[in-house]
Amino acid sequence: MMGSFKQQKVSERQNIDDVDDKISHLPDCILHHILSFLPTKEAVATCILSKRWKFLWTSVPCIDFDDSLLYSSRSNIWHLPEVTHFMNFVERVLLFRDASRIKKFRLSCRVCFSASHVHEWVSAAIRLNVQELDLCLFVEEPFVLPSCVFDNASLNIVKLEMNCILQLPSYISFPCLKTLHLCLVTFPNDNSMQKLFSSCPFLEELAVLDCEWMNLSRITISIPSLKSLTIDDLPFCSVDDLRGCEIKIDAANLTFFKYSGYLSNEINLSDLSSSALALIHIPIICERRLEIAYRTVKLFRGLKNVNSLRISSGTIECLFLAGDTLDHLPMFQNLTLLELSRGFENHFIGLLLKFLQFLPKLESLHFLEGVGTRESNCMLKLVPYCVLTTLKTVNFQNFHGCNAEMDFLKFLLKDALVLEKINVFCSKSLSGDPENQKKIGNQLHELSIGSRHCTLVMISLKQSTLSIPGSDFLRRRSPVPEFRLPVFSPLAVAKTFRSSIVSLSKPLHVSSLESLTPCLKKSSNNGKEKEQSLVTCKAYEADRSEPIRDSTLTRSEAARKVKIGTYFATWWALNVIFNIYNKKVLNAFPFPWLTSTLSLAAGSLIMLLSWALRIAETPKTDLEFWKTLFPVAVAHTIGHVAATVSMSKVAVSFTHIIKSGEPAFSVLVSRFLLGETFPPSVYLSLVPIIGGCALSALTELNFNMTGFMGAMISNLAFVFRNIFSKRGMKGKSVSGMNYYACLSILSLLILTPFAIAVEGPQMWSLGFKEAVSQIGPQIVWWMAAQSVFYHLYNQVSYMSLDEISPLTFSVGNTMKRISVIVSSIIIFRTPVQPVNALGAAIAILGTFLYSQAKQ
Repeated sequence: MMGSFKQQKVSERQNIDDVDDKISHLPDCILHHILSFLPTKEAVATCILSKRWKFLWTSVPCIDFDDSLLYSSRSNIWHLPEVTHFMNFVERVLLFRDASRIKKFRLSCRVCFSASHVHEWVSAAIRLNVQELDLCLFVEEPFVLPSCVFDNASLNIVKLEMNCILQLPSYISFPCLKTLHLCLVTFPNDNSMQKLFSSCPFLEELAVLDCEWMNLSRITISIPSLKSLTIDDLPFCSVDDLRGCEIKIDAANLTFFKYSGYLSNEINLSDLSSSALALIHIPIICERRLEIAYRTVKLFRGLKNVNSLRISSGTIECLFLAGDTLDHLPMFQNLTLLELSRGFENHFIGLLLKFLQFLPKLESLHFLEGVGTRESNCMLKLVPYCVLTTLKTVNFQNFHGCNAEMDFLKFLLKDALVLEKINVFCSKSLSGDPENQKKIGNQLHELSIGSRHCTLVMISLKQSTLSIPGSDFLRRRSPVPEFRLPVFSPLAVAKTFRSSIVSLSKPLHVSSLESLTPCLKKSSNNGKEKEQSLVTCKAYEADRSEPIRDSTLTRSEAARKVKIGTYFATWWALNVIFNIYNKKVLNAFPFPWLTSTLSLAAGSLIMLLSWALRIAETPKTDLEFWKTLFPVAVAHTIGHVAATVSMSKVAVSFTHIIKSGEPAFSVLVSRFLLGETFPPSVYLSLVPIIGGCALSALTELNFNMTGFMGAMISNLAFVFRNIFSKRGMKGKSVSGMNYYACLSILSLLILTPFAIAVEGPQMWSLGFKEAVSQIGPQIVWWMAAQSVFYHLYNQVSYMSLDEISPLTFSVGNTMKRISVIVSSIIIFRTPVQPVNALGAAIAILGTFLYSQAKQ
């Protein structure tokens, strides 16, 4: 028995020896390449296979040392024998390695083992002309990398992760470096970091991840070859101290820019190219919101040329926390793809629609994580221009079928006139509920569609261990390039899913797929059975769908232009009428505090009656809304009273000339109080504004200091009103008309006690009797007219903000001021000197140039 067993073992050994070892016969270069994918510890272990493999590891182009296994399960690691074994292993590998060039050297270890050894290991890799250096070093005391690391002509990729100050030598040179990643390091000072970035003339990719900028005040990243830039500031941001570094980025060839953080550092981004892709995530925090909001707006001004943008819901809210956002956001003329991620909830839909007004050429809108399931009070009345004219594709992911989501789908289907496809990816819960899917499919079928060639595809996704091919839609390649990163990862439809599709169009029907066979019935036609959809079309036949006609779009655009023109004409006319009656009242009844109070009271009464009679929809407000609106109302009250006081002392034309200098106050307040900077063209546009106002004031025949100061105070107050105004609408479903109505009511409550204290009923009674004796009963009509027209012209201006862009509104405001000045001069026969008229023209021209420069 024993002899038989030995013979069997010998036979098996002979059979193994007879097997042809094809791998060992491969050339050394191929074996080296194979071994380069293994950790160095495993690569060295192959030396025991045979004589052929004994020294192959000494020429492997990639070296990877990682001591993490030593302390993964132990608390005290300082005297472990494994530590000594690890250090000896690294020493022996580097000692026995041949002189061939290293392609990649990776070292991850605790420097506290022995800083001198780590220093020598890195130097040894540099001496072997390493091309990629990847260091992950955990230090507890200051550690300085070898100077040869920063003066190297062979390095193409450098990745440094060190939890300490990055000590840099006096001389730095990276003539061939293309990729630089810095993680966890603390930057030493401005000069050292500026020298580091300036010493990489051919750098193409830069990533700064979780680094500390606290020692820097200003840094410029100006690298013409830079194509990709990633800045991640999330974990180590201190929102209590926003005195971070000012980072200026000037990279003309940048095609990818990603930022995640609280903007503790102020980023000045030069205009990116139209081919660039930007990913922005700015979380919402409770502290220092206004400062972060202005930095967000400033960052977005540098993104105005990009064609693809991915942002989070917090980023959109930050944009509209800044009170004068509409005055500072540019028009994104090249943006065709917008992706929304990071838990985009439906209560941000109102802000999203406002943001879409700045994207006139948007073609694709993707909700990567759905629009949320909470009920929303958002009234979908604002229809951005891109929704009407350019939007073609919409993707919904994580769709639950709640009322808020259905309302938004209904809004898009109705108002998106050139929409071609809406792809709806069901949530996990909806995917597991076929009955609810069928119910929602029937509801979608009933929706009206503004675009005749729109198709709505509903996709039920269920994870499966089997690789089952998806539908044609899942395999079809999108015309818009896809981009995916770890932070903003969209739902990966490329994974293995069991798919069921509900495809709805004009007509809408449920697709005939195996997973939806219960939705099909069989009918007999000449003895033959065929499948039919249970969902039938009531609007169009399947073969009668036609593409949208140009005349439909033309009529829609023409109607919109007529609407905007009507707004402008009404706005200007009401403003002119108000100023005429207001001046007549103040000439006969010089009590500006009461006049201002009556104006607010008339508007409040009009809107209260409109709400009571349901002529206008009652706004849905809460206590938080009124608290936020209070500072806006205070500024509005001061500005309104100051302007009325001014017009009671000087000519209407002079007041409006001085009020045309409001942009100068806006820039000064934003610059010195909020820390915001502007391009040189904006500052230059202030020269004609200030010069024109000064020239008009000096040459005014009926100059009055009270009137002049009233106009100046009004300018300053309205600037602060603009700064706070958008905060009154944050997260609220309040239209422009209702917002101004609420503002008027609150301002009336603030102003009334002050008006009584300053002027009082006794003075009003005496003044009214004198006015009636001089003018007659028509003074009552004048007072009523000025009060009503004041409210109407302001109401129309706020309503127009929902329909037009900020630039159009600025131009319209300039033209309105011209019409008021000219009409008041004609009606009141105000004497005007040529120099005074020249000053007015220069000031108004400067206002127009300012509105253009800010775009």
